[in-house]
Amino acid sequence: MSLPEDRSPPPPPAPLPRDPLLDDPLFAELVSPTAPPLSRPVVAEPVEAAAGDLPMAEVVRSEASPPPLPSAVTRTDPLPQAMPVRPTFPKELPPRPPSERTVFRPLPPPPIDTQPPRSQWLAACSLLGCLGIVVIAAIALLAWIAITILGEVGDQIGNANPDGQNLRLGNGPRPGPIAPAPLANDVEIVLLAPTDALGLGGGGRFLFLRIPGQRLLAVFDVNAGRVVQNIPTGEPNALFAAGASRLYIVKPRAKTIQRFDMVGWQREVEMPLPESLQRIDDLAIGAGSDGPLYAIAASPGKPAEVHVVNGETLQTQATHSFQNWLGRKDQQVHARASHDGTLLGVATAKGAFAVRFEPGKEPVANPLGVRGSAPQLATPAPDGQALYTSRGVFDPTGKQLLGNARDPFFTFPTAHGSGLFLSLSVDDGQVEGSPQLHAAGAEFTNALASLDKGDVSGDLPANEVRQLPPDERVLLWPGAGIMAVLPITNNKLQVFKVDVAKELENSPRHYAVFATDPPATVRRGAEWHYTPVIWKSNGSAIDLTATGPIQVQPDGRTLKWTPPANAPASVEASITATIKGVKGARTMQKFRIAVLE
Repeated sequence: MSLPEDRSPPPPPAPLPRDPLLDDPLFAELVSPTAPPLSRPVVAEPVEAAAGDLPMAEVVRSEASPPPLPSAVTRTDPLPQAMPVRPTFPKELPPRPPSERTVFRPLPPPPIDTQPPRSQWLAACSLLGCLGIVVIAAIALLAWIAITILGEVGDQIGNANPDGQNLRLGNGPRPGPIAPAPLANDVEIVLLAPTDALGLGGGGRFLFLRIPGQRLLAVFDVNAGRVVQNIPTGEPNALFAAGASRLYIVKPRAKTIQRFDMVGWQREVEMPLPESLQRIDDLAIGAGSDGPLYAIAASPGKPAEVHVVNGETLQTQATHSFQNWLGRKDQQVHARASHDGTLLGVATAKGAFAVRFEPGKEPVANPLGVRGSAPQLATPAPDGQALYTSRGVFDPTGKQLLGNARDPFFTFPTAHGSGLFLSLSVDDGQVEGSPQLHAAGAEFTNALASLDKGDVSGDLPANEVRQLPPDERVLLWPGAGIMAVLPITNNKLQVFKVDVAKELENSPRHYAVFATDPPATVRRGAEWHYTPVIWKSNGSAIDLTATGPIQVQPDGRTLKWTPPANAPASVEASITATIKGVKGARTMQKFRIAVLE
């Protein structure tokens, strides 16, 4: 700006005392914008810093906030967080929201230092240290933004598999075994909405509850004693079944099938249903097996079809039609699988049937024969060696082992383990009361012990096909030490601590109960060995005997077998534990050993 020719500028003011530090050449080179560059210039890259990173920034809100990012993926885990860098400034301002911008105002003149001048190197290092802190803070902010964006994109990629191919080949990793639940007291878990179907998976460790009102599956983890996942199903009546390592969900309306792993709970694949599975009514798979998956179609009055589906390719391997298994007129289709997947208990127009799948043999549907009122529902034992019904216990051929039609004996298996089964009292056709414990393979119907908790009551017919019959409302995991009860309201789980060994100690009867299950597989040429743990009445001595290829060892406690080169693909065996000197006090484990190459 120039001055008028006829006016002169005012005289300059008297100079102020000058700080000697300002005359230092090195300091002048550091702070002067017109100073010549040093031999090694100090350069700070321009960064967009958060408001809390600089002490003298003024935060000004913009008039309009940018629109929120679309939430294409719902995350169940917290987003990764960057480690905060906190400079030691006199005052901190809150972190800058996305809708704010930072405007920097000129800094006020520094106060005059009355102390002697600091050394040149100290001044230079102080300036460099401030710049370094600002740069580190900016890097941390950029890292947080990058991690957030990559996490969201990664989830979208993981959940969208456009080519419909398997993301992982081979059987998926299995969740850990059942362990004691960390519950100090009985608890009640309120569900998001009422459930209308349930099933087991992960070897019995997970209980899946379908909640149609929320279109999801709630996953109760026995080891945690709580609901750990909510998996969207997309449709209220989606079919589901869970094996040892994978969860399968079929959407009838969208005509697609999904597969999830049960360790990270990631969706591995979603693909259109094969043509053979376009019309199915139920799914089943062994909770302790890797397949196959059974897809069932049972139209009213027509022979049922069971499609055997490969769990990896999700393609149909075989289809079996059963002329004597006719669909029910009420359109109820109810199928349950043993943990090993070798036995199905199904509801038909003529009552409950057993369907046995054996290697190299055509499956056969056997009616559960009983004089009088036939059982309408049947649940296989975990080892596939028995079926539990409202009319007692049956073997896979349909022969009744325990109970009779005159005195209803409402039985059902434990949620895990094959050494025990449970029963409930029946009064005037309705189930009520607390569960009672029985030894599997025993020759009597008397209970070993009655639990003082887990009472069930309400409109629960003992011999009627429903989506949630009484035998699915009580689940006992002896190895975890808990029992879960679904009351008739269907909107909560009552979880109780149960010490099975202690309950049995109070039994007035002599008893022997297998507390463990035998190994189900062995490599050809390797040694199969098993030392069962047996709960027994105090002071009792146990004799072990075995049938099949396995042999009791001289110690009287261990059983062994080495399959020869010509051994079949699977063999049947049994172990009987008998209390010495007590007639009829014995229990039995019948099982199948698969020989792997």
